[in-house]
Amino acid sequence: MARRRDPEAQRARRAAADAADVLEAAARSLRGALRSRRSLEERLIAAGYPEAHVLAAVERLAEIGLIDDERYGKELIEARDRSRQRGDRALLQELKRRGLDESLALRLLEERSSVGGEPSSPSWGASRVDEATPGEGAEERDRKSTRL
Repeated sequence: MARRRDPEAQRARRAAADAADVLEAAARSLRGALRSRRSLEERLIAAGYPEAHVLAAVERLAEIGLIDDERYGKELIEARDRSRQRGDRALLQELKRRGLDESLALRLLEERSSVGGEPSSPSWGASRVDEATPGEGAEERDRKSTRL
């Protein structure tokens, strides 16, 4: 049976990590899924890495384009529109919970509304009543689809 690593030893090793180790840990953390800047910072600091090194590593990853809160927010909104449509308020709460700044989240939702925000094909079980109206939120789209 494999031994589990001692959590205290891991924490001590992380606290003594240099900038290169933190940068590697940050990049490794992004392999599984995209993250917002704040969420990555919180994750690494909670793991025990020095805050100064974490901030520098996250800044470097943002400079080279591996972290982009705007792209992350747009992809999250698109994913939610494809899988299960939600209202703007629910999306705003989720975006903020995942580490996006409220002003950025509001701007992304406004862009979504101005484009129409409707996915190109209906979700499973959904029927499309008519084309989306620009500026229309999920609540209005839901009301239209239930009038059948």
